[in-house]
Amino acid sequence: LQLLSDPDDVITRYTVMTLTNLLIDGNNQILLTKLGILPLLIYLCNQIDNDTSRFAAMALSNLSTNRSNRLPIVNLDGLRPMINMTYSKNIEVQRAASLTLYNLSCAVGNHNTMIKLNIINSLTNLGKVNDLECKKYAIMTLANLSANHETRALATKSGGLQTAIASMKDNDVECRRYACICIGNMTNNLIIQEQVVVHGGLPSILQMISDSSDVESQKVGLLALTNISINEVNSYIFISKNVVKLLLTIYESVNNTVREYVAFILANLCGNPDFLGIIGQSGGIPPLIMLTKSLNVNTVCLSLSALRRLASDDENWGRLIQYGVLDSLASNGYNNEIEIQREVAACLCSLSLSIPHRVEIAYKCISTMVYLSEIGDIEVARHIVGALANLAEDCNTHEYIAKGNGGKCLINLEKHTSSIEIKREVSRGIANLLSSLRHQITIIEDGIPGLLSIINHNNNNTDQIEDEECIYNIALCLRKLTPNIKSHANIVFNSGFQSLFYLLRYNKNINIQKNGAAALRDLLSNPDYQKNCVELGGITEIIGLLKEPDENLQALGLACLRHLSTNNDIKTTIVNEGSRNLIRRILKAIKINNDDIHLQAAGLIANLTEAIPNQMELVNQGIITGLVNLAYSLNNEVQQDSARAFANLCSNEDTHLLMYKQGSLLAMVRLAETTSNDLTQRYASMGLRFLAADSDIRVLIVREGRIDAFVALANSPLLEYQRTAAMAFASFSLHENNKNLMIQFPNCIKALLLLSSYKDLICQRDAVFALSNLCDTMELQDNLVTEGVLVSLKDIGATASDARIQRDIARAFSTLSRSVDIQAHMVKLQCIVTIL
Repeated sequence: LQLLSDPDDVITRYTVMTLTNLLIDGNNQILLTKLGILPLLIYLCNQIDNDTSRFAAMALSNLSTNRSNRLPIVNLDGLRPMINMTYSKNIEVQRAASLTLYNLSCAVGNHNTMIKLNIINSLTNLGKVNDLECKKYAIMTLANLSANHETRALATKSGGLQTAIASMKDNDVECRRYACICIGNMTNNLIIQEQVVVHGGLPSILQMISDSSDVESQKVGLLALTNISINEVNSYIFISKNVVKLLLTIYESVNNTVREYVAFILANLCGNPDFLGIIGQSGGIPPLIMLTKSLNVNTVCLSLSALRRLASDDENWGRLIQYGVLDSLASNGYNNEIEIQREVAACLCSLSLSIPHRVEIAYKCISTMVYLSEIGDIEVARHIVGALANLAEDCNTHEYIAKGNGGKCLINLEKHTSSIEIKREVSRGIANLLSSLRHQITIIEDGIPGLLSIINHNNNNTDQIEDEECIYNIALCLRKLTPNIKSHANIVFNSGFQSLFYLLRYNKNINIQKNGAAALRDLLSNPDYQKNCVELGGITEIIGLLKEPDENLQALGLACLRHLSTNNDIKTTIVNEGSRNLIRRILKAIKINNDDIHLQAAGLIANLTEAIPNQMELVNQGIITGLVNLAYSLNNEVQQDSARAFANLCSNEDTHLLMYKQGSLLAMVRLAETTSNDLTQRYASMGLRFLAADSDIRVLIVREGRIDAFVALANSPLLEYQRTAAMAFASFSLHENNKNLMIQFPNCIKALLLLSSYKDLICQRDAVFALSNLCDTMELQDNLVTEGVLVSLKDIGATASDARIQRDIARAFSTLSRSVDIQAHMVKLQCIVTIL
């Protein structure tokens, strides 16, 4: 060591040569360092470029191979002379300098100092030297510097990136590998990922990975390509250069690491949504599914993320399921890593949109989905409940959902989350499940309170942000539940009526109103809860539906009132609470050409008219005009209820005059003429009898020449009509002013004679009674005899056994026999036999 400071240059040179050889041994490296060799060698390296400094650089290179020496060399400013030597014209000096720099770069603590001393320019210079050793160590040094996130960005500047790309084209395979490693390190930076492609580095990497005979080169090339593929901008070039096809060819390698790296690149390419269809179509799915079986959590998460992205493209749904993605999802769903669980849930949610595959998804993955829904993560729950809701749209999946307790899963999520998004999907899922009876009991027992609580919360909090889709789904749930009578108690006792009233008022979405109204209609069909509805102000809420412009809503409102009107205790309440507003709305609705509205309105009016206190009120408010319109409907049920309403109202004498003036008689005649329904016929006949029996109305009917309707009834083959005509004629004949008009009216007497000939006792009694009344008027007797009354009375009296008929015939003969001319006819016709 003393000789290193000798003034004789030859002695110094040989001393350095000796030490260079000695420093090949590791033990000597430690010993000599302790003895203080480093400052002496660094001093010599700083001398003029000569043999002494050349060997000093070699000696320092040997020392730098020892890890413990790397930081001290830099700390003693040994880096600066090495950088200067890289520009030496002596190739051996450059080699020594490049090797030393590489060794020093193996210590991370030296990296910042190396960058500060502008080492990149030196490395760039070495990369251009026509010496393999220099180029190799230069690129290896650059690779080390670019591996450090603190120096990576600066390592790419001052020609660092270009040097790495140029080294990729070197004839030496090791040089190319190290260059590829260097690029791999550099491309951990997003900007550099794009720059590598811009500066032409991609073709060299592709050429390297194409050589299947060099597996090691393939590995490092694929690693570099993995980083480059992260940048979505580069994916367009990848696709244009058919890189996907090349990768899938490489995937056929027997080396598992190579196959795994290929899958990594494909996973990265899935980050660009523009090429998801191309990757799936090209066969990129199997490598990704292979990655899901890895024992490395990060690898599994990456692959599932890629599969989730592929599943966002509907073109890939069938391919994913065909290649077995469901099995991977089903197994990985039980992984404890939350990110993996989220990716599985999101992928299942996307795949569940595929209608042809929903049954298979439910069969294979329902248990996993239920498990994921219970882990407590909002994101996972949101996707899973969305998937369940999608699957439930297909009734064929309901069996598997039921076996996996999917219904209870939705109910639990509904109860234990405050997320409106989850509540929205839960309500949609339940609505879909309710299409199948197998799930209704589960929902009825446990799910109703949660569904109604959402509406009640909105109803009670005006500041609450309403989720229209969620409210629609709940309305749909209630509509599907209420046809099942087992649901009624749970709905009513969980503030169901208040919730339904809220839905009726929700005029932002007509479908919500329709579903709510339909549910209320079905609920009110249960007589046990009709009073509950009325006590909560239901009548006013329902009448509000009649104000809506939509015909379906009006029909549903009328249907709700119709159900309520079947309760005897509520009939008068409906009219009293509705006042004129109700009748006005009903009459306005009847004018609409809608059979459903007519059907419900007719039934409602018929029910309301059954309560005697309502009858006069309804007539006074003009309900007859509506009934008259309904009577001309061609619908059998509308006709039946209209006839029933007329019959009910006609039973009240106070209503007769108004009813007649408003066209009730003609309406009931119309019903009688057009219907073939037995009940309608009976009701129409009943109403006509009540009306014709009125002392004032009988006069109006005859005076206005409306006897023809009853003549037609008399000729009807229907017994009910025959009785009605007979009773009407009997009533008409009681008023003296009617008799002459009856004789004059065409076919009236013939109708009476026909009625008297019928075998029906009631019909015969009334007809004979009417004839006897007509015979009481002397001025009409000749006309009656001319019409054949004597013959009919004689024939009927000869066989009659009924006392009333006998009495009326006897009364008729008694009055007729007062006329001398008629006496002769009676003798001629042998009426004496009948009289006797």
